[in-house]
Amino acid sequence: MQAEKSTRRKTPFEKKQDVYDKDHRGNKENPHRFRKGKPRKKKGVNRQERSRTRNLIRNAMLHAAEENLSVPLLKTMAEPIRSFPWKGASTVRDIVARKIECRARRQQFSLWKKKKSAASGNPKNPLPGDV
Repeated sequence: MQAEKSTRRKTPFEKKQDVYDKDHRGNKENPHRFRKGKPRKKKGVNRQERSRTRNLIRNAMLHAAEENLSVPLLKTMAEPIRSFPWKGASTVRDIVARKIECRARRQQFSLWKKKKSAASGNPKNPLPGDV
């Protein structure tokens, strides 16, 4: 009898944090371009990896008569699988942080502008509440 593995469900907050870290969005003009192009790029990278693996196994089988090749030896011969290049994309967490920062700058600028116009007493540009 196997001991039951205690698995804890993720809270909605933990799920959202995972989405912020794992999901990527393109920061180009066309937001759908990255969503559609990412799977294509990934397919190409995976295809290259499969081709490289097939060639490695084929070469190992050709040399198997000469040497005794084992699976650990094949793994040491293989190059490490490279990670998928996320060019032109940022995580959702980075995008949200950038938007918050831009919003704070806009608010600071608008407050500075209101103070400047109020200090100069310019009647041409009255504040919205002064009319």
